[in-house]
Amino acid sequence: MTLDGHIRLMDAITGKLLNDFSGHAHTSYRCRACFGHGEASVVAGDENGAIWAWDILDVSSSPPYTPVASN
Repeated sequence: MTLDGHIRLMDAITGKLLNDFSGHAHTSYRCRACFGHGEASVVAGDENGAIWAWDILDVSSSPPYTPVASN
């Protein structure tokens, strides 16, 4: 994940860009992204505390989920 607000999925052998995921906020620090269940999605958090998930094939994003702090 880079500080330009993109997560890039690259082929490990050829270096070819397979997909580019965006919409989340990353300008000050890097967070890690991971594959979701069955490697069908990419999941990442952002600087605003939201959790994002993208479909790995069509790059569509689910609405970001922002957890509510419990007291």
